[in-house]
Amino acid sequence: MKSKLIVLSLVVTLLTSVAAPSFAGRAQAAAPVAAVHVASAVHTHPAFLDKTRFLLHVGLGFGAFHRYVYARYRNGSFAAGAPKRTSNLIKAAIALVFTIHEFKVAYGIAENSNSKTLQAIVRPLNNLAGQASYLTTKFKRGQYNPSDVQALNNNANQFQSFAANQGYKISDRTVTVPGAA
Repeated sequence: MKSKLIVLSLVVTLLTSVAAPSFAGRAQAAAPVAAVHVASAVHTHPAFLDKTRFLLHVGLGFGAFHRYVYARYRNGSFAAGAPKRTSNLIKAAIALVFTIHEFKVAYGIAENSNSKTLQAIVRPLNNLAGQASYLTTKFKRGQYNPSDVQALNNNANQFQSFAANQGYKISDRTVTVPGAA
């Protein structure tokens, strides 16, 4: 009986918090009498699982690059006359955009972190994101050059080595998804 009352009160609280803003109407603020600047800082705990979040986003970026760009480059899927070349180039460009996004998210996490190790990784990660952005622009324009893909892969490998020296091992892993064929 007691647990039913607790569940009921939680449901009512949840529904009230969801429905209350829609019934609140419009609020109008009074005109300020005098501008008062108060120095305040919102403390959002940037260090909450920052290393884990950093590795997650960098790993997603590396995975997208290695699967949709570098692996297809090694297989010759971008060469002139290769079957499905255009779709492979489009997928590679999309994967590079995703890679850049993930690197930027990881960059933000590392930059706001209190970890000196992540702070040391910020600059090389920014360089890697810049090179990926450059390659994305070339892919979008149809100016594919195999040496650019190889250069980005070399830079990614150097970043992996640097991160491993700092204590963060980034490696490719094949993960099976349950229920996926």
